[in-house]
Amino acid sequence: MTFHPPDEERAIIEPAHVCRYRRAVAERILLFPMPEHLHAYLASVGADHSRSRAFGAATYYPPASPERPGAVSPLVGAPVAAAVVEELIELGARELVFFGIAGGIADSFRLGDCAAAESAFADEGVSRHYSTNDTFHPDPALLKKLEDHLRAHRLEPRPAAIWTTDAFYRETPSAVRRHAEAGRHLVEMEISALYCVAAYRRVAAAAIVVVSDELFTGRWRSGYLRPRYRLAVSRAIAALAKW
Repeated sequence: MTFHPPDEERAIIEPAHVCRYRRAVAERILLFPMPEHLHAYLASVGADHSRSRAFGAATYYPPASPERPGAVSPLVGAPVAAAVVEELIELGARELVFFGIAGGIADSFRLGDCAAAESAFADEGVSRHYSTNDTFHPDPALLKKLEDHLRAHRLEPRPAAIWTTDAFYRETPSAVRRHAEAGRHLVEMEISALYCVAAYRRVAAAAIVVVSDELFTGRWRSGYLRPRYRLAVSRAIAALAKW
């Protein structure tokens, strides 16, 4: 059953209408915007791919046992992430953990660094339909639990302020500089929508990212093939396999 804030006008089309005939999902869900990260995770946990099922634009993989989380991918961009999360919540998800990548817009974050998203500024079109706020936050208890778990598995996540954008190809030097001067460290495409929808529907969400590229010089430095980035992703996925 979808949660509604008090006195909130209901939409004509609710997640309950779309999900009426779908099977329930696990209460704990891992969200992987990038399919290659999901497949690495599934290989780590020995998941049975035959049990997967289509989930709108994404695919849902049930957990192998009740104490394990389910997993969902892909969900690239705020509109897709918000829609998938709405439906997951309707079907029983109550704890959402996101693992993705982000570009460094402050020189304090470099390729391969691991960051915990302690806030996300919404420079995307979804969140304004849920809230008049422009900055959203994780569930603090879940984020701390996630950080502690990662530290126990050879990762050192640092708190970061996120800039979430819809326009991947409009991350201009002036925009990067403006957001960095406002105190934001990283740019990506989903986290503010995730945090906004989770808060609106009163469930817990937290996000971690690995820095995949650097933008703070005004030039693009990609790290996708660099060993430090690949090692950080591998360690994060190995840790999530024990979540």
